Amino acid sequence: MPRDPYPPVPDRSPAPRLVEGLRARIGAIERDGRGAWGTLPLGVEEIDRRLGGGLVLGALHEIVAVDAGAACAFAIAVAARAARRRDGAVLWCASPHTLEAGALYGPGLRALGLDPARLIAVSAARDEAVLWAMEEGLRCPALAAVIGEAAEAGLTGTRRLQLAAGAGGVIALLLRPAAAGGKTSAAVTRWRLAAAPSRPRGFEAALGEAGAPCWRAELIRCRAGAPGDWFLEWCDETGDFALAAPLRDRPAGACAGGAVAGAVRAGA
Repeated sequence: MPRDPYPPVPDRSPAPRLVEGLRARIGAIERDGRGAWGTLPLGVEEIDRRLGGGLVLGALHEIVAVDAGAACAFAIAVAARAARRRDGAVLWCASPHTLEAGALYGPGLRALGLDPARLIAVSAARDEAVLWAMEEGLRCPALAAVIGEAAEAGLTGTRRLQLAAGAGGVIALLLRPAAAGGKTSAAVTRWRLAAAPSRPRGFEAALGEAGAPCWRAELIRCRAGAPGDWFLEWCDETGDFALAAPLRDRPAGACAGGAVAGAVRAGA
């Protein structure tokens, strides 16, 4: 048989090895809910147990905003926990027309445990720019958490965020409007956040004001755990989450929607 005058040249480029390495890292994170960087407990035993210890660090977590203010407040509270643990800053990549929840409000951030001096805020007009800023931020070792607002991210975009987060151990929180809740994503967990009725105490009850921020937090996807549904309350005394008292024990008119929305965003 005559010899082939043009035998195939072996591929010695690093690209195939790089791709295989990235696939192996993604697979390891999918198989082990704790990942390579450990977990960030939320401080509520029932939820942390369901998550396998807490939210995976160095990973992407998606928050679907049924109520924009509630979702933003939840993200800030989580980011504040990460900032304390890692002693780092928080990057917020905002998009003016994604959630339309108003501007970030310094006193409200502090009330949820985040020093405004630790917050770096950027604004982008398009989802692509938000995702780019998030990815760049996730590669910065000085950051503890990156929050972004984007309606469209796609599987490729969220995979890029997942890889960038995994490389440096920074937690990524992607806020998306309710209409994007069913779209494909590479996020390790997906949450649905809405405002829930509050229970005013002391002077708040006497004056007929809203109580501490409360959320209905639905864990609708979790690679290493099972979905769940909880009513959470913010405790000013401990600066932490807690399971809220049963709704049947609350005044019918008390609602945390305004309190949660005002916690981190003000104005329109």
